[in-house]
Amino acid sequence: MAELVTTHFGEHFGTLDGFNWAVTRRQALGDLRHFIAHALVDFGTYQDAISDREPLLYHSRLAAAMNIGLLSPQEVCEAVETAWQAGRAPINAAEGFIRQILGWREYVRGIYWQRMPGYKQENRLNARRGLPAFYWHGDTDLRCLQRAIEMTRDNAYAHHIQRLMVTGNFALLCGVSPAALCDWYLAVYADAFEWVELPNTLGMTLYADGGYLGSKPYCASGKYIDRMSDHCRHCRYDVKQVTGDDACPFNSLYWHFLERHRERLKGNQRMKLIYGSWDKMAQSRREAILTQANAFLDRLDTEPPYGRGEHAEGYRRH
Repeated sequence: MAELVTTHFGEHFGTLDGFNWAVTRRQALGDLRHFIAHALVDFGTYQDAISDREPLLYHSRLAAAMNIGLLSPQEVCEAVETAWQAGRAPINAAEGFIRQILGWREYVRGIYWQRMPGYKQENRLNARRGLPAFYWHGDTDLRCLQRAIEMTRDNAYAHHIQRLMVTGNFALLCGVSPAALCDWYLAVYADAFEWVELPNTLGMTLYADGGYLGSKPYCASGKYIDRMSDHCRHCRYDVKQVTGDDACPFNSLYWHFLERHRERLKGNQRMKLIYGSWDKMAQSRREAILTQANAFLDRLDTEPPYGRGEHAEGYRRH
């Protein structure tokens, strides 16, 4: 099978080097036992952490096995609960892991089946930009994106914070079309089935459903990535700078996103403090930040845009 894939899809994104995904029930049960024995104990503490070197950390990588039916969500939750009851895992690990399956996974399943097929067409922020070209090769000097894409290429996997707050957050800030990002996630991740991928990407990551799934956009500046990872120390950009040649692009893009969607988001109670901070800045400072972001977006190499409408880069009032 590996030879067949190499022959017909050798030029596609990804690699079979080191392939170790479970393809049988026995292998999937082995992966579950390995997670319980070696990773669960620290899952709660490090579930949101990002490493520049380690793609898995303490994550289970069991989603693909559950999504194709090699494991049932119930037996996975029960195995974690049993480990906690036996004193082999702390409550923050067991609760955090079970909540991701019994809570979030089933929540997005419900949204998908309740809201489809119309949900797939949602684009409340009118995001039309094509996917950044480097999502297919990782050739970017933004270290966090480079490593997330390289790890995705090598493992067909990235954990939820890499997807939400690195590749997803960047796409949100740049105004990438929901269809473009959803297509990419479906293509590159072994656990990506539309019923679970679409609500997470369109609803949670891109806020394209206008807040039906989540109450606010999961947008963040470089400070969040610096706090949750060790990427920034290896990056050519300075995460503490907002403008200038060495400034982290996430910083100006963050404020640019907030400003161009002010009318939609300013009434959100969870966004009031953020807009308050923006409005307290000097006008010259705000203009410099928006100019910085626009210059970056103008240079961004992307695939052709998806659909018609005003592109995110069209914001030029400042």
